[in-house]
Amino acid sequence: MPHLHKTRGNVVNISSINGIISNPRLSMYSATKQMGRVGEPREIGLACMFLATDATFSTGMDLVCSGGAELGYGVKLD
Repeated sequence: MPHLHKTRGNVVNISSINGIISNPRLSMYSATKQMGRVGEPREIGLACMFLATDATFSTGMDLVCSGGAELGYGVKLD
Protein backbone atom coordinates (compact mmCIF):
# COMPACT_ATOMS: atom_id res chain seq x y z
CA MET A 1 0.00 0.00 0.00
CA PRO A 2 2.80 2.53 0.55
CA HIS A 3 3.67 2.43 -3.16
CA LEU A 4 0.01 2.88 -4.09
CA HIS A 5 -0.26 5.86 -1.77
CA LYS A 6 2.98 7.36 -3.05
CA THR A 7 2.00 7.02 -6.72
CA ARG A 8 -1.67 7.92 -6.10
CA GLY A 9 -2.61 4.75 -7.99
CA ASN A 10 -5.86 2.85 -8.15
CA VAL A 11 -7.10 -0.64 -7.38
CA VAL A 12 -9.92 -2.01 -9.52
CA ASN A 13 -11.27 -5.44 -8.55
CA ILE A 14 -13.24 -7.38 -11.16
CA SER A 15 -15.60 -10.20 -10.27
CA SER A 16 -18.55 -12.18 -11.58
CA ILE A 17 -22.11 -10.87 -11.81
CA ASN A 18 -22.98 -13.70 -9.39
CA GLY A 19 -21.91 -11.39 -6.58
CA ILE A 20 -25.02 -9.32 -7.35
CA ILE A 21 -27.46 -11.96 -8.61
CA SER A 22 -27.20 -15.70 -8.47
CA ASN A 23 -28.92 -18.89 -9.41
CA PRO A 24 -27.28 -21.92 -7.81
CA ARG A 25 -28.32 -24.22 -10.65
CA LEU A 26 -27.27 -21.88 -13.45
CA SER A 27 -24.32 -19.91 -12.16
CA MET A 28 -22.23 -20.23 -15.33
CA TYR A 29 -25.21 -19.51 -17.57
CA SER A 30 -26.41 -16.48 -15.62
CA ALA A 31 -22.89 -15.06 -15.44
CA THR A 32 -22.70 -14.87 -19.24
CA LYS A 33 -26.17 -13.51 -20.12
CA GLN A 34 -26.10 -9.72 -20.59
CA MET A 35 -28.50 -7.96 -22.96
CA GLY A 36 -28.86 -11.26 -24.81
CA ARG A 37 -25.13 -11.37 -25.51
CA VAL A 38 -21.82 -11.80 -23.75
CA GLY A 39 -20.07 -8.61 -22.68
CA GLU A 40 -16.96 -7.67 -24.60
CA PRO A 41 -13.59 -7.31 -22.82
CA ARG A 42 -13.37 -3.76 -24.22
CA GLU A 43 -16.60 -2.83 -22.39
CA ILE A 44 -15.16 -3.94 -19.06
CA GLY A 45 -11.87 -2.19 -19.87
CA LEU A 46 -13.71 1.08 -20.49
CA ALA A 47 -15.42 0.76 -17.12
CA CYS A 48 -12.04 0.16 -15.45
CA MET A 49 -10.58 3.20 -17.21
CA PHE A 50 -13.48 5.31 -15.95
CA LEU A 51 -12.92 4.14 -12.37
CA ALA A 52 -9.16 4.71 -12.58
CA THR A 53 -9.26 8.14 -14.24
CA ASP A 54 -12.59 9.97 -14.05
CA ALA A 55 -14.13 8.65 -10.82
CA THR A 56 -11.62 10.56 -8.70
CA PHE A 57 -14.01 11.23 -5.79
CA SER A 58 -15.24 7.64 -5.53
CA THR A 59 -14.10 5.00 -3.08
CA GLY A 60 -15.49 1.58 -2.29
CA MET A 61 -18.12 1.49 -5.01
CA ASP A 62 -19.68 -1.20 -7.17
CA LEU A 63 -20.02 -0.52 -10.88
CA VAL A 64 -22.18 -3.33 -12.20
CA CYS A 65 -21.44 -4.05 -15.87
CA SER A 66 -24.06 -6.70 -16.44
CA GLY A 67 -26.03 -5.60 -19.45
CA GLY A 68 -29.11 -5.54 -17.21
CA ALA A 69 -28.96 -9.18 -16.14
CA GLU A 70 -30.01 -8.28 -12.58
CA LEU A 71 -33.13 -6.63 -14.01
CA GLY A 72 -34.17 -9.80 -15.77
CA TYR A 73 -32.97 -8.76 -19.22
CA GLY A 74 -31.37 -11.24 -21.56
CA VAL A 75 -32.14 -14.76 -22.60
CA LYS A 76 -34.56 -16.67 -20.36
CA LEU A 77 -34.53 -20.38 -19.50
CA ASP A 78 -38.08 -21.58 -18.93
